[in-house]
Amino acid sequence: MEEPAILVRGACKHYGVKDRTNVLESLDLTVPRGCIYALLGASGSGKTTLLNCMVGTKCLNSGTIRLLGTIPGESGAASPGPRVGYMPQENALYQELTIWETMKYFGWIAGMSTDEIKSRLRFLAELLLITDLDQQIWTLSGGEQRRISFAAALLYGPEIIILDEPTVGLDPILRESVWRYLIDLVDREQCTIVLTTHYIEETRQAHKVGLMRKGYVIAESSPRALLQRFQVDTLEEVFLKLSTLQDITEKDGSTRFVCRIQDDFTCSTAKKYNHPVRTSSPKHKIKALVWKQFVTLLRNVPLLLFTVMSAALSVSLFFIGVGHDPTGITVAQVNYETNRSYCAPIHCDSTSLSCNYLEILSSRFSNLRHLSSEGEAYALLRSGQIQAFFVVKDDFSPNMRRRIFDSRNLLTPAGVDVYRDYTAKDIAMYTKKVTVDAFDEFTSLFLDSCNVNRKLMKAPINVETPVYGEASVETTYMGGPAYLLMVSFCVASIVTSCSVLIERNEGTYDRVFAMGVRHVEILISHIITDSCLIVGQIVSSLSVAFLIFGLPLKGSIFLIFALAVANSFSGMCFGYAISSILKNESAVMHLLSGSMTPAVLLSGTMWPREGMHPFLQEAAWYLPITQAAHSILSILHRGWGLSRPTVYLGFANCFSWAAIFLVICLVFLRYEKT
Repeated sequence: MEEPAILVRGACKHYGVKDRTNVLESLDLTVPRGCIYALLGASGSGKTTLLNCMVGTKCLNSGTIRLLGTIPGESGAASPGPRVGYMPQENALYQELTIWETMKYFGWIAGMSTDEIKSRLRFLAELLLITDLDQQIWTLSGGEQRRISFAAALLYGPEIIILDEPTVGLDPILRESVWRYLIDLVDREQCTIVLTTHYIEETRQAHKVGLMRKGYVIAESSPRALLQRFQVDTLEEVFLKLSTLQDITEKDGSTRFVCRIQDDFTCSTAKKYNHPVRTSSPKHKIKALVWKQFVTLLRNVPLLLFTVMSAALSVSLFFIGVGHDPTGITVAQVNYETNRSYCAPIHCDSTSLSCNYLEILSSRFSNLRHLSSEGEAYALLRSGQIQAFFVVKDDFSPNMRRRIFDSRNLLTPAGVDVYRDYTAKDIAMYTKKVTVDAFDEFTSLFLDSCNVNRKLMKAPINVETPVYGEASVETTYMGGPAYLLMVSFCVASIVTSCSVLIERNEGTYDRVFAMGVRHVEILISHIITDSCLIVGQIVSSLSVAFLIFGLPLKGSIFLIFALAVANSFSGMCFGYAISSILKNESAVMHLLSGSMTPAVLLSGTMWPREGMHPFLQEAAWYLPITQAAHSILSILHRGWGLSRPTVYLGFANCFSWAAIFLVICLVFLRYEKT
């Protein structure tokens, strides 16, 4: 006896652990070869779950399903590949593609040549009243998209065609045309068709009907045998009677209702048809996947350009707005020694040296206000109108001379008191630095006027030229490279996670899995496509940093580029990992922001690790960005190469995290079906 096309025995499927929901309950089902099998049941009865298990996109908790003699998912692929055509309940189409591009994509995955696709599509377009093949999917109505989805399942001539609600939304005349074609397909090519539908009466045209309720098939037979058995005129009445009998039988919960019906049903007797054996190598499938992703990217050029330039824009904002010396600080001075508005040149016997000091100080502060009393200055400081004020004592000049010429007067009281608003610590520290630097300049000029060596007032400390870096370089150039890596990591994570989630939420994953595409092949195609975007982002960011903002470079630009690529690749893999765990963009964005914030704060980019708690210092060193940030600074400012541990450990850290994220991604994708 010929083996059935589909054989299901003892199929059980449940969701949840604590509040377990049983969807399939020891379900048995037999679909002979060369027939149309219509699966009927109310919404929530488990029809779609059963079809998903048939094509291998979900796994049973127990029981077996054999499809053309094989178990779906047994060899790693979702199903026997192009031998099965699958139309899911959702349209599962790429909205940016045209009708022709959609067919070419699915045809290439199935191993068809472009000429074969064109020939087959001409026939399907006539059958399904598809007119303009250059229309994008998103411009079509729901019914038109349903026809395209149906055409994609029929395109490559599969032996088994599994259709979930194929006629929903179709015109009644077109529904009749589709049914005629399905019947002809079975008679002519001995295909096996399994379908679900809400239009119960149209299943009179099926060869066999399975009535499903409460997670299992309560009866399966030909429509004619079912109508004769219950002596009714419609299949809807049959279903009603069977449901009533099931409720009565299972009322006490001790028995299970299954109606056995004798039937003289036979499969199609047409001459055995040799279906084309289509195979598609991983190389061809990846090619089709990459082509599709590039086409969808190029459909929205403004969004593509923004994605590529977003990192460069963020880096530009950092170089413009972070790390520079504060400007526009408003300070005030109260000079009790003199109220002169014009200062004479410094000379040793001057009685108004404070005027010369404040003149130098005013060149450092663009907004220096002259006040008459400390009370007025205090009021302005407390109201936030100024950031600091200076009070010059009335004996400033004689005190300066006593300090220099009389060693016994080194303990002379300070000539200037400085009051600051310390809530803005950076501005307060900058004010102190400028005050001291201005005083150093003033004392040097004063000592020169007295023919005294400048070293007399200098601290006995000689600060030499920096071994690495430059003392005059702003903080921007120290934090900018690390910030560039941080941004490239975050942007890469967002881009890759969103690209995967959009595709998953469109339902297209199930469709290509049913055609034999593996998770690894989809992951490789995304890596190829997203890598091009990431390289564009890195090139634009580095160009902005070096060509526009003049970031100093002492090491190899190629090493900088390689480290940025490795860091971004790690971010890409992080995006793949979280998109395999979570199912919607909102959850992914929350996880990204929640995980990126501590990674950035502890990376040493915003504050040195040496200023953290000892435990955090050690833990932060192994985070994805930290070692790469140290590496890029060593390459840029020290000129180090890969022979230095600080440099090669940055690369090692990036690739180690990438491997961890990829493993997480593949594990979750593999067990997603359970």
